[in-house]
Amino acid sequence: MHSLRIFLFLALLFSFLPATYGQSRITPSDVLAQVTQINKEIAIIKRHYKISKKVVVKPFVAKLTPRHSWQKSYLVMLKLNVIRQKNGLSRFPIGSMEPLPDIAPELLYAQSQRILTELTLLKTRLGILKKVSKAPKYFNKKPIDVFNGLHEASLNLELISHESIDPTYVFAEVLRVYEDLSQIVISKGIRDDSYPPSKVLSVTPKDSLKATFDLMAHIQKLQKKAGIKTIDFSPFKKGKEVHPSDVLNMVGMCLAEIQTVKAHMEIKHLTPAAEYHESKTPSDVHQLLRWASLKIQKITI
Repeated sequence: MHSLRIFLFLALLFSFLPATYGQSRITPSDVLAQVTQINKEIAIIKRHYKISKKVVVKPFVAKLTPRHSWQKSYLVMLKLNVIRQKNGLSRFPIGSMEPLPDIAPELLYAQSQRILTELTLLKTRLGILKKVSKAPKYFNKKPIDVFNGLHEASLNLELISHESIDPTYVFAEVLRVYEDLSQIVISKGIRDDSYPPSKVLSVTPKDSLKATFDLMAHIQKLQKKAGIKTIDFSPFKKGKEVHPSDVLNMVGMCLAEIQTVKAHMEIKHLTPAAEYHESKTPSDVHQLLRWASLKIQKITI
């Protein structure tokens, strides 16, 4: 299965590469064309399961960069793993990117091919023979268009898995944030006397989302000191109705932004893979987010 995955990935990569590859840079328009193919493949799988429900996709309006789309693609692959497990397949490893000031569209293009490879393997498992139509041509698209396309894919995968993101998945990603911050502290020999705050048992996803924005504020303080351009994430704020997937989305943005700080500090350490701990609650997520905020305040640039 591993060799088949490699073969399919290489076949997809070379068959979908635009003719200009090697002559000029991949653009967000090229990446969006592949994200469109991803959404077509997911639509075929939805029809296989006779899922008629449509997701309500409200596009984000923000000045995001390819690193944010990369993080969104990570969440798409996470949800693909959930579907694989439900179909008797093992999870596949989801790689981390070396800390960089930002990610080139070429790397995101390659990530789109990994997703397409996994979707092809899933269709084979399900006995689906239908193929997608040729990729469209786009022009003058922005990174936010790619992000929104991946967001649509992410929501539709939840419909297929019949499993909404719960605190267990969110906790695993917050733990990755915490481990990233711990690595910075260790690498720079910073004295860390932070300790976990007490749990608040009555918290909701709304409280955790607020804690995520509090953490982002501390990340952006470091970015400003390092001369790194910050991003306005206010479009990710929600009203009264907040779901764990909203928290997960913003935790992903925190991970993306921490990479710029690590790159500035010349820390090459990769963000560790997610480790799942059963039966985690919103209180666990909220507590770890607050602990991460205490830890990051020990870091100086």
